[in-house]
Amino acid sequence: MESPKRTLLLVEDEMLIAMAEAKALTEEGYSVILVRSGEEAIDAVDSDLGSSIDLILMDIDLGKGIDGMAAAREILKRRDIPLVFLSSHTQTEIIEQSERITDYGYIVKNRGDAVLLTSLKMAFKLRQAHRQMEERDERFRGLFENIKEGMCIMDRDDRFVFANPAARSMFGLQYGQLEGEPLSRFLDERHAGIVEERNRLLRRGEKCEYELEIVQAGGASAKLRMKSEPQFDGKRQYMGSFVIIHDYLASRRSSIPE
Repeated sequence: MESPKRTLLLVEDEMLIAMAEAKALTEEGYSVILVRSGEEAIDAVDSDLGSSIDLILMDIDLGKGIDGMAAAREILKRRDIPLVFLSSHTQTEIIEQSERITDYGYIVKNRGDAVLLTSLKMAFKLRQAHRQMEERDERFRGLFENIKEGMCIMDRDDRFVFANPAARSMFGLQYGQLEGEPLSRFLDERHAGIVEERNRLLRRGEKCEYELEIVQAGGASAKLRMKSEPQFDGKRQYMGSFVIIHDYLASRRSSIPE
């Protein structure tokens, strides 16, 4: 089955260069929309044509008006779209500046059609990888958000990095209110000591299961059963823990027949 033709927005103010690039891209099977300024590029993305654009090839020097980097920033505010810079600049500071705007690549002009076409193929492969990661993350987030058990990611200092709705409810907080908070906020001195002992085990790479009594944000008490698994980086440095939480009292109440 023949793959659909991809559409490129080519932003180049020098007409001879633009025509040569457009010819090479068209012969490779791409559909090319050619504009000659940053303003025209933004207008093209905002127009009815915008939804058909699969990738943008952006020159940096565009004569009068805004330059390619400024245009790229404006475009990427509007759409999540692969954008590759195409420029004659080879200065390190300019390339580094472009990398802060897009991670899809930087092509130096006059390196030949083969370099241009290969770079585009790599950009599309990177786009596909990004999409696959986003889809995987979305599936994981859906499971994470809807499961009845509390699930949290803690950093090395026992601050909440991420918590699902069940976990936030156990601590008496709403969306966005638990992230960044230290676990110690909800503990008395005795239970803070339990957590400190647990941390020593986690840093040695041991999994832990224990119970905590906490004081929720609203002042009510809750008894939680915690299962913690340590997380390490590639250098075996302790990064924090992944925690599964059960509301012990709620579980007891639900197991008692009426």
